[in-house]
Amino acid sequence: GFEIFSQNHIDIVISDWMMPGLSGPDLCRKLRAVESEHYVYIILLTTKSEKDEIAQGFDAGADDFLSKPVHAVELMARITAGERVMRMERELTTK
Repeated sequence: GFEIFSQNHIDIVISDWMMPGLSGPDLCRKLRAVESEHYVYIILLTTKSEKDEIAQGFDAGADDFLSKPVHAVELMARITAGERVMRMERELTTK
């Protein structure tokens, strides 16, 4: 997944918190470390609900969280919100 990100212009990343080999927060830190001309909006999917864990995700660079099980309507709403943020970022960069 990170190779695909490195080779393509990707605006929104949706990642699970728990993955083999690399956690969602670790992926956030890795994505934020990449020098890029544009912002990447990151949504983490998680079963975690403890305030400290959520804060850890935000500190790592996540922009939003979605609790599992994921409901399609809520996921689409959060993607739409991310698209608005990305559109505003592009407009500010252009100006």
